[in-house]
Amino acid sequence: MTDTETLVTLSPSAEMTELLGELTRTLERLKRIPRPAAKAAAFDDLPVVAHARAMRLFLAASRTEDRSPSELLHHLSQELGIMSAEDLHARFRTLSEGSGVASLWRGIQSAASPDALLKNDMALGWGGFETMPAKDSERRGAVTRRRMMTDYFRDAVDWTQLRALDLTNAAALILDAVDAEMFVDEQAAWWLKRVSVEASVRAANWNEWAASLLFGRVFSALAVGVEEAREVIRRDGAVLEELLQGPWQAMPWPRVKNEAGEITEG
Repeated sequence: MTDTETLVTLSPSAEMTELLGELTRTLERLKRIPRPAAKAAAFDDLPVVAHARAMRLFLAASRTEDRSPSELLHHLSQELGIMSAEDLHARFRTLSEGSGVASLWRGIQSAASPDALLKNDMALGWGGFETMPAKDSERRGAVTRRRMMTDYFRDAVDWTQLRALDLTNAAALILDAVDAEMFVDEQAAWWLKRVSVEASVRAANWNEWAASLLFGRVFSALAVGVEEAREVIRRDGAVLEELLQGPWQAMPWPRVKNEAGEITEG
């Protein structure tokens, strides 16, 4: 949006108001769950692998059973088309830096108006976004619903607070490759540290991380519809409550400390 453009905001429809109210109540419930104290560590001493595996538990919760190494290999090579180390690294960079939900939130929230997004079929084309032709009613609905959500939370949430889903997907990709013994090299540890360090700065505890994950999942589901997003709130909200009261409760949230031993703030 340029300085000369007027920002047009959308008030939520009745069904979106109900949905966003349910989301807000779920987030408040997640925030009230007791959390373990954050644990500061030097950059080189962060428990990056344990942290990444804890992050992946959220995605694993949607699977009906654990994947064997051979099943992971099939998923990576056949379903994702990863056939080389270069493919793996490229997909990691896309997930962690390019076309994730945080970037989509930023693009939709920063546009002058929904019509500006729809009229310019390249407005959402950079960075991996899907294009949004103005004549496509389904995509118009998706943009409208998502814009209602970004406007509703405009003064409370920005794109940096939606990085959890992007980083979780990136961490899971590398961990799946490690577990499948696929193109594992010395860079795997670096990739995991890249994810863990940013995560430790973006959130102060698992509760904030859970909120970011839920935001990302609901925002993504709005591409399909309000009912789909409502189901995500209920299903993922329950999963996140179990994680916060279980595995995540047992692992202090890692934070990077500076030379004085103080936690580095984001």
